[in-house]
Amino acid sequence: MLVELNKFRLADELAGANESIVELLRKAATAEVVSYENTMEGWGHSGVPARKKVEAVLALPLADRVALASAVAADLRFESGSDRYEFAFFELSESARKAGKELMGSMYKDVFGGGSFVLGSGEEGSRGAWEDAFRAANPNLRVCPACLVGVLETRIEGRSAIDLDHYLPKSLYPPLSIHGPNLVPLCSRCNSRAKGEKDPLQDGDRRRRLASVWFPYAGGGLGEAHLAFEVDGDSHTTVRLQATGQAKQRAENFDALYLVSKLWSEQLEAVHNSLCSGLAARGARRGAALTVAEISDELAIKAIEKASTRLETSNAYLVESYCRWLLSDPVTVNAFAEAVQKFPPPPAAVPDPAL
Repeated sequence: MLVELNKFRLADELAGANESIVELLRKAATAEVVSYENTMEGWGHSGVPARKKVEAVLALPLADRVALASAVAADLRFESGSDRYEFAFFELSESARKAGKELMGSMYKDVFGGGSFVLGSGEEGSRGAWEDAFRAANPNLRVCPACLVGVLETRIEGRSAIDLDHYLPKSLYPPLSIHGPNLVPLCSRCNSRAKGEKDPLQDGDRRRRLASVWFPYAGGGLGEAHLAFEVDGDSHTTVRLQATGQAKQRAENFDALYLVSKLWSEQLEAVHNSLCSGLAARGARRGAALTVAEISDELAIKAIEKASTRLETSNAYLVESYCRWLLSDPVTVNAFAEAVQKFPPPPAAVPDPAL
């Protein structure tokens, strides 16, 4: 993510659900013929996968069941592997992948679609409980950790108003369907409209290394990247997420995933006009336009103010970065000052001639 997120017992948060699935698959791989009753004996989870999904796994040849159990257990530990870790689920037969995907999909629907799960501590939880735990661990985060524009809304009539993103899509990585480190709350724009089913680790026909992306809960892009502003011949300014060195690839991959540069470029005109309007109004109230030096001071103050609210206020990061960019070059800040001086102040800001 762009924001560094705090973990909240992620190692344990969904351990009960995942351990139950792994144990089920291991039981299913103990003999040529295994009954549903024997497979589900001792099931330790408050939600139960659909019986027909379990029976589809039991119908697989023994070799496929053994491989499926091994792949799911291994992929749940991918974070502790090497940077070049290869997910085992991709190597399964087509029938094993299909049965495994449907089984994990059934568990996800049960757990996060209104059901509950067992935490590593033995407590029972739910999607709402998971979101509450996330918010408690990240109390200052009020905006989407991918774009810093969308707001993470609170619940509406008891139902979640945010999207729960699988960073590695559950359609492609079924073993991670209810894997804590793979789940992150995002705004609907980033999750549904920008990212969708994109695979962060796939670049055409080539697989990316784990270190080439910003995984949730494993560092954040704000410490490695910055926003670059580019003005074309029509004085139209665009924004681009940029980084150098080893972080360059991570920034490019993240931008391709969430299309944040496109979003910020679309937001920039409103940010520019808001800054101009506020500064023009200040000059109108005192009866004299602000000087370039005064405008520079105001931009510096605004940048500091917005830096302190990056995680709480929509577009604060964009405003902060734009102010710093304007101040980075005398030509740029002078051009902005001219725009402020030409900007029509709101009627309420014009001094009363009677005063």
